[in-house]
Amino acid sequence: MNKQRRIRQLLARITEDRDGAMLSTHALVAEFGVSEITMRRDLQELADAGLIQRRHGGVLGASRRATGAKSIGIVVISFQGKFSHPFYNELLEGADSELHCLGYAPAFVKTFAEVSTRAQIQALSQLHPISGLLILGELDDEKCRLWNGVTSHIVSAPSIISPQITAITYDGYLAMRQLLDHLVKLGRRRIGLIVGQSDAGRMDDRMRGYLAGIAEHDLERDESLCFSVVHTLERLPSKIGREGAEHLMRLAQPPDAIMCSSDTIALGAMQWLQVAGCKIPDDVAVTGFDNLPDAQVVYPSISRRWARWKLWFDNLPDAQVVYPPLTTVHLHKHLLGRLAAEQMHRRIEHPDDPPLTVVTPTSLVIRRSCGA
Repeated sequence: MNKQRRIRQLLARITEDRDGAMLSTHALVAEFGVSEITMRRDLQELADAGLIQRRHGGVLGASRRATGAKSIGIVVISFQGKFSHPFYNELLEGADSELHCLGYAPAFVKTFAEVSTRAQIQALSQLHPISGLLILGELDDEKCRLWNGVTSHIVSAPSIISPQITAITYDGYLAMRQLLDHLVKLGRRRIGLIVGQSDAGRMDDRMRGYLAGIAEHDLERDESLCFSVVHTLERLPSKIGREGAEHLMRLAQPPDAIMCSSDTIALGAMQWLQVAGCKIPDDVAVTGFDNLPDAQVVYPSISRRWARWKLWFDNLPDAQVVYPPLTTVHLHKHLLGRLAAEQMHRRIEHPDDPPLTVVTPTSLVIRRSCGA
């Protein structure tokens, strides 16, 4: 079937039902017998033409938006695809489902790279007027001011952007304290940290928790044990993890434990450690943060020759090299998204209410990478 015929049939399939139900992308892939990438490309083409309404995980006909429904824009602060990042994907699912329940329609889902300039923001807001904006991630002050010119109703998750913006977050400080306490109980005394940050001028709460724990346990405060860099397109989390592990393990006195500010960074660090011949957790313990699906799987060990070759290719699955399952901190990612949508509704319905900061709980997930 050629592309134009497929798209015509796809549009007819989406618009034929009048019960308002959403068609899932996976169901359309199976029905039309094409790859998910091809289906997403076709759906985007129809959405750009205004013929359908894309939702996270599926699609509606353009006529199915409820009359008078308010539209919410969503900006994801990620260098990866907005629907493929394992952390933000769960936030999106939570936000999207709650917005739908509250009678809102997502106007767009964009990464900050797609709408990073004043002209791009203005063009997008003219094409898709919005009543409010959800920011998933940490956006700098300048970009926030640009979006404030579009809507005064802004909610962020899981980062606190400004005291003037309602935020749904988690207690990263306490979580890192608890994680470091656990490592100390296991006898680890020289504990390193790898942190990827969005802004070099801000100290992450997780780093504050780490430093407070080091002081509380009277451990040596060695600045070389803290590897902190800013995320960029050239420095994605897995690469930060590998660079950080190399830096720490090449010290004259390498650490006996490495804490990482995300699971993806931890997976990258474990890749490098395996190539270097370090045994986890015998030689060095490793911990993450987020509790992503990849963190909980036991992966088989591989040859060092394959691992060295694999490190050149960031797009290959981490599952082929990571071992053992990762000790981490669980974040309620779906709940973060739902609460962000609820607070967006509150901001719109009660615009004079003061901005709030809602802190969600975390919990330790102890697995083999720390030794106990």
